[in-house]
Amino acid sequence: MSDGSFFALNGYHFALGAVGAVVILAHWLPRFFSRREPAASGLLILLGMGVFALVPGVPSFPDPRATPFPWEIVSELCVIVALFATGLRIDRLSDWSRWGPTARLLALTMPLTILSVAVMGWAFAGMTAAGAILLGAVMAPTDPVLAADVQVGPPQEGGEHPVRFALTTEAALNDGLAFPFVYLGILVAAEGLAPATWGVEWLARDVFWRIAVGTAMGAAGGWALGQVLFAVPRKAVLAETSSGVVALAGVLLCYGTTELVEGYGFIAVAVAGLVIRRVE
Repeated sequence: MSDGSFFALNGYHFALGAVGAVVILAHWLPRFFSRREPAASGLLILLGMGVFALVPGVPSFPDPRATPFPWEIVSELCVIVALFATGLRIDRLSDWSRWGPTARLLALTMPLTILSVAVMGWAFAGMTAAGAILLGAVMAPTDPVLAADVQVGPPQEGGEHPVRFALTTEAALNDGLAFPFVYLGILVAAEGLAPATWGVEWLARDVFWRIAVGTAMGAAGGWALGQVLFAVPRKAVLAETSSGVVALAGVLLCYGTTELVEGYGFIAVAVAGLVIRRVE
């Protein structure tokens, strides 16, 4: 072509190549330094920053401060898939005594962490009470992806040490159980630090109702999806087709319907993963 457009450089293709290279390097480089595979998240962030700083022609992504909606959707989808996958990893539920450390992490450690962060934000950083509560609610939950290296392995791998079991089950449920404190921060921002005004409503709706509905919807959705994948029809089950997109669709269905009835979808997808594993 005389105008030279045959060799035109497209920023979109630069971005695709850079993303592929960064993902491969982030998972490959640690093999030089350790036989164990450390979490690649930090390397992904550093290498991504390097790409945008050094590689010419890479298009800029939308600024999350100006266009937050796409980032919210992508983040939400990533979290619900990660929580569902964390629930799937649990091979043995065993007896209820095994859940004791998980219950203490969720019912004692996480609220105390939220309280500590909120007090420090309010007392030392000069934040408002509402902002400090929201900061605590955001920072307290364990990331189910970043904590993967100290959790149990994939399904049927075994090695479910009690500590790993506690960390895995806690990471699966704590994102959803942090939501009551998010709503608490919103209530304080809207109506002030006056528990007599909104305390009963918060406990009834944001704590008891939404947690109970999320748990029930997750159990029902997980059982139904398990039947579709592994039981019905008996001689031609859908799981034999290795159609992972059906499992993803089931997660989206479970999450969406739970949110429609005012339950915590994050709790629902984690419980669905646990129940599907039992059905399978």
